[in-house]
Amino acid sequence: MQIAKLLTAQHVLTVKAHYAQRDGKPLPEKPYQWSPKSVAGILERPEYTGCTVNFKTYSKSHKLKKRLHNAPENQRVFPNTQPAIIEEQVFARVRELRENKRRPAKQAERQGLFSGLLYCADCGSKLHFATGKNMTPQQDCYRCSRYKSNTGDCTMHFIREETLKLFVLQRIFDVTALFFDDAMAFEEAAKKQRFQEAEKEAKKRRREIAQAEKRIGELDRIFQTHL
Repeated sequence: MQIAKLLTAQHVLTVKAHYAQRDGKPLPEKPYQWSPKSVAGILERPEYTGCTVNFKTYSKSHKLKKRLHNAPENQRVFPNTQPAIIEEQVFARVRELRENKRRPAKQAERQGLFSGLLYCADCGSKLHFATGKNMTPQQDCYRCSRYKSNTGDCTMHFIREETLKLFVLQRIFDVTALFFDDAMAFEEAAKKQRFQEAEKEAKKRRREIAQAEKRIGELDRIFQTHL
């Protein structure tokens, strides 16, 4: 990017503008506007060291027009086929620097305290945690995963994480107060909840056993038919 900015500031013709000027054609609208991608393409071309590289791309079938990038080990390099523009040692050093260039570490995004625990009351889909580098913790929220800019299956709604924290804290305070006010009532409520969960699990197991017995009966009939 820095090289692109420098070339643009010095009014160096881009590759496209250079060929247009050479062929006597009109220059593009921005003849000096270099892009980082163009600079990277130049820095990565070994042909400037005086060699020719064949088999850069390949096709899976002669029926397919799409060309795929070939791995470097499958390419063929023929040295000294034309005058070199840059020394091979310099090109190798540039490649080494580019492969080991340092990038600023991305700021770690905040993780939602309730991620994976919340579901939409309307459609039942998970609520995804929404945050960003320009958002404060007070703006972090959870949104329905099936809502996407009014094109999803669900409507636009969200809940702030700070609001959820207040709800959870209030619930903790309520449960704690119930325990201290009436320990026996609290124990009875806990037992009732465990009994309801156990009863629900037992019903589920009975349904599974009934389905398994039904399947066994069907298999027995099949075996008897074919014996």
